[in-house]
Parts: sequence; structure tokens; C-alpha cells
Amino acid sequence: MRMHEYRDNHLLFLHNPDVEHTDNISERGLRKYKRKQHQAVTFRSNASVTYLCDAMSVLETKRLQGQNIFTAAKMVFE
Repeated sequence: MRMHEYRDNHLLFLHNPDVEHTDNISERGLRKYKRKQHQAVTFRSNASVTYLCDAMSVLETKRLQGQNIFTAAKMVFE
């Protein structure tokens, strides 16, 4: 029933080549966070989780844009 109602949304990838046919990009982004979470990382507050997610998203965005992530991180602290 839901597929019938949102058919155009579900099948948009057939008409628009810019739309991914899977959610692999989202899953890959989440996998990086989960891997970090499984390491010996302890968050003392929700703010710490927010800081980690913000930092990882900025670095990943810079990497996807083809920029040097070390230069991007350095610019944040200047």
C-alpha cells in the first residue's frame, strides 16, 4: 500500500541518474561512526557524541569534495 502511494519516490532512480538506487552512501557513513564506537571510546556526555559526529561529517565532506582533509582540519584550528 505504501509502495503504491509513494511509487514515484521509490522509483525516482529510474528517471534521474543523480539519485542512487541504494542507500549505500548512508550506510558507509554510519559504518565509520559505528567502527569508532566499538573502539575504546567513552563518551562522558551527549555533547561529546555531537562533537565527534560534527568532526567526522566535516572531514568526510571535505574528502568527498576532493580536498585535503589535513589542510581542512588545520584551517579549523587556525
